[in-house]
Amino acid sequence: MSKSKMVTGYKFITSDMRSKNGYQTWIIRKWVKYKGKLVMCESGLHGCESALDSLNYVYGEKWFKVEARGEILRGDDKFDASEMSE
Repeated sequence: MSKSKMVTGYKFITSDMRSKNGYQTWIIRKWVKYKGKLVMCESGLHGCESALDSLNYVYGEKWFKVEARGEILRGDDKFDASEMSE
């Protein structure tokens, strides 16, 4: 776990601008804060630092470059953040 200034990444969302599980509706250029505990692959705001890695997680029809900040958990090919903007 680390505090990062800013992480740039990539993520897929559905055509109606929702996350994979439908809990978050995204508005372009609006920062979202996750208020719970970050748990890799379970909770938080997810993305991949590599565009190529993000192709392993195609959960929707729209592909975005994102910015993340705040608390950041890093996994092998993705990250989990407390704040994100599309």
